[in-house]
This record gives sequence, C-alpha cells and structure tokens, in this order.
Amino acid sequence: MPNVYDQDLIKSFWPKLMCPVRMKDIAHKREPLPNAYSGARTAFESDHDRILFSTPFRRLIDKTQVFPLEKKYDTIRRRLTHSYEVSSLARSFGNDLVFNSPELFPDAILPQRNIPVVLATIGLVHDMGNPPFGHEGESAIQYWFRRRLEAEPGLFKGFTEQQQQDFLKFEGNAQTVRIVTHLQVLNDLYGLNLTLGTLSALLKYIVPSHKVNKKQDLAKGKFGYFASEKAVIDEIESYTGLHEQRNPLTYIMEACDDIAYSVLDIEDAVKKGVISYADIISFLKSANEEDPDEHVSEVINRTSRDYGNYSDIDDLSYHELNDIAMVKFRVYAINTLMQSARQAFTDNYMAILKGEFKQDLLVVCGAKRLSALLKKFCYRHIYRNRDVLGLELQGFNTITGLLDIFWEAINDCEDKGELASPYSKYVFERISENYRRVFHHAVQQGEFPEAYCRMQLMTDMLSGMTDTYAVTTYEDLLKRKQ
Repeated sequence: MPNVYDQDLIKSFWPKLMCPVRMKDIAHKREPLPNAYSGARTAFESDHDRILFSTPFRRLIDKTQVFPLEKKYDTIRRRLTHSYEVSSLARSFGNDLVFNSPELFPDAILPQRNIPVVLATIGLVHDMGNPPFGHEGESAIQYWFRRRLEAEPGLFKGFTEQQQQDFLKFEGNAQTVRIVTHLQVLNDLYGLNLTLGTLSALLKYIVPSHKVNKKQDLAKGKFGYFASEKAVIDEIESYTGLHEQRNPLTYIMEACDDIAYSVLDIEDAVKKGVISYADIISFLKSANEEDPDEHVSEVINRTSRDYGNYSDIDDLSYHELNDIAMVKFRVYAINTLMQSARQAFTDNYMAILKGEFKQDLLVVCGAKRLSALLKKFCYRHIYRNRDVLGLELQGFNTITGLLDIFWEAINDCEDKGELASPYSKYVFERISENYRRVFHHAVQQGEFPEAYCRMQLMTDMLSGMTDTYAVTTYEDLLKRKQ
C-alpha cells in the first residue's frame, strides 16, 4: 500500500526548517542574502564549503576512526576519510529521495539542489568535535572530571546541573556545535556562521546535558550542546520551529554514519590483517543459520558468488583475493542497508515530520538484523582487539595527562598573572589564540562561572588536537617540566 503524505504539512514544514538565516544576520538585524535557495551558490552550498575549507575539518586527517596512531597501513581510514564517506552516502540518499520521491519536499526550497547538499554538509561535519583517539578520547575527558571531582568536592561550586554535566558527560557532538558556532574564529565570535537550517540538521542530539534520556527518545540518548551554546540553540528552535525535535535530515545522516562505520571498519580490519574476509562471512552464515534473514542471505550469497568467481584466477594472491572480496562485500552490504534505510524513512516520513518517530532508521528498517550483526561483529572482533585496546590506553593516558597539565597551568596563569610560573606560561601559550580569545570574551561577559570558562578552554584545546599532536605535545610538556 503506497504511503499517504500530508502535503499541507510538507509545504509549511520544510521552508521553515530550511532556514537560510545566519546568527550574524540576527545580531545585525538584517535579512539573509537574496536567492538563498538558488543563484550561483545557494546558502546551503556555501555552508558545505565553509565546512570543507575549515581548519578543524582538515585536522580530521590525523584523528582516529578505529586504529589509533596507525602508521604502517596508510590506506586505513581516519576521521577525515570516514567523514567524506558518510557525506557521500548522505548525498546519495538525498539524491534518491528528491528525484525518486519528489512528493516528500515542496518546490519552494528547490529540494533537488538543496536537500542533498545539506546532507553532504552534515556528513562532513558530524565528527568534527571529536577529541583525539576517537570515543576513547571522550571517555578520558569524562573520567578526568569524575576523578577530579572526587579529589575536589568543590570543583563545580556555583555551577548549575547542566554546567556540571557538560563536563561529566563530555560529548563530541556538542563540541562540534561549539566549533562551528563559536570557536572557529574568523573576524568575530560567530564561528563559521552557518545557516540555522544547516545547524538544525547537524544537531544529532536535541537536549542539554541534564536532560539526557535514552529510554524516552534515542535523539535524547546523549546531549547535543553545551550551556555555552544555549542562545544559539534557542534561535535555531525559534526560526525552524523544532523544539527538542530532531531534524528529519539528521535521521538520514545518522543512518549513513552507522552504515559507514559498521561496514567500512570491517574492511579496514581486513586490510590491516586483524581479521579476514572468511571471518565475517563465517560469522554471518552462523548467525543466519540460527535465525534466517533475507537481507543477510542476500549479502552472503552475492558476495560468495563473486568470491568463487575470483578464487579461480591463479594470478591472484591471497591478499589480493581478500581485498577484492571485501570490495564486493562492502558494495553489497552498503547497498542493502541504504535501500532498506531509505524505505524506512519514507514509511515513517509523516511521523518523523511530526516528531513522533523515536527510533533510528536502521533499528526499524527491513535490514535491521544485518545492521545489528555487523555492529556485533565489529565490537567482538575489531574494537576489542588487543592492539586497538593498547593504543586506546596510550591515548587515554595522554589525554588525562594533558588535562592535568593544562588545568594547573590555566589556573596558575589566571589566578597569578605575571607571577605565574614560567612553565605555566609556556603551557598557556600552547593553547590556540582562537580558544583564548573566546575564553576571555566569555569571562568578560560574566554569564558563566569563571571556572566553567576555564574548563571549556581546556576541553576546547584538547578536542582540537590531532592524535599525533596530542602525543608530541604531552611528551614535550613532560620533558620541559623536569
């Protein structure tokens, strides 16, 4: 039975959501530039380029996807290549929708041009706030604040509950919002000054840190912004009409992110020699015997058939055959998951627009078992690999050590000024001028406790580091302290 869509809701919903207004427009009480949806470059195409050419985006070239500090295999994915791939998948998803299901979007926003580019943009930016060493970096920051609070019960004196949770539950997604709205200073404090429509779409999580509730809604399973960015979020909600409701495009980007890492992390692990093609196929076959699933069967059968064809070629080495097999596996797995997620989006489209959809697309789609099995395999055989865990430990120690050093130096310099130790002054000067400028402005504004601003200065610096820069900086600071 074909889906029935409320065209009146669609026509009123999307022009408001695809808001071309920027924070600088609001501050200066001016209208956005004309031809926001058309012209030589639309407002949303401009957003894409602002992300693409930004310094924080380029830093992703040396931030961990799965294998930290990987030097031997230069084809292993980093956050940068992962982000490009998510962006590509998201753009393809958008192209499929606007050309094959045009009834989903009103003509007023020129969807064939603007929907795919917004999806590509949020695919690029979705990991930009992640600290070095992947999710282990987030865990290290959270651990440091918990440990510090145990040692200093008055650490958060004068903080609101949200301000405390901003650090105890530190979140890379919230750091992304902070980067694009404040930290990437050009000639003011508006960051990259993206449109409110794009900012709405990149908000993967929709609540502040003290309102996290995964059982209620997966979009509330983590927090999406710090207290310091609340004013920006208020403007986004006011202009787009979404109050604690996820942007429909965010569901698509999240699905593409999940598809990318669950499939491509396996390909990287094969390339690195952690597992083989036979391991993933054997795992899927065993699981499918227990609980048969047509999507799992399709990927197994199509990949195995191609593998059989190539295995008869005498000139191919074991490694070449493994690589070719994984390329085929990647193509079939991604294609199956993308088609299934697309169907889930259209099936739940009106519930998504009304804010009634509380799940992820890959959890409700037809290929949900395939998605779940791939994630299970990654966790068991890749993420818990001894080498990965060992490098994550190095990253954990590096980050917690740097936090110790920066925290003491920031407090020494801010409390004592010129009387601070030479070492503290040296450490303080290692902090980005952008971050220090934002910090001093926040202190002058007086909206937050100064300790909150100091903590953000420290986490801003840590989150902006690449893996290699974090390690070399820590080694340098330890050496100079002796």
